[in-house]
Amino acid sequence: MVITLGNVDVVQITQSLATSDKGILAVDESADIIETRFSPVNIENNEENRRYYRQLLLRITVDKGMVILGGTDDETTTQGLDDLEERCRGYKKLGAQFAKW
Repeated sequence: MVITLGNVDVVQITQSLATSDKGILAVDESADIIETRFSPVNIENNEENRRYYRQLLLRITVDKGMVILGGTDDETTTQGLDDLEERCRGYKKLGAQFAKW
């Protein structure tokens, strides 16, 4: 069976990620969990360092980071939907097959 999303074969990508020597690394850990990784090596747990840590692991960040949501008590929201397709096309040209928002 072939499942496509546009012209992308989703089953083929899934099978290539699920081989014994590959997988998916989840790096959307909470700030508290990342603190357990940063504190032993004396890295300050702040948004900039967390973003840098994730970029070191993935090299591809499809969102544009967090911004404070107006009208709230400093709650944040992710930005970057406005030109997401254009950025994803650029990553695809570089060889990316999969990204997690």
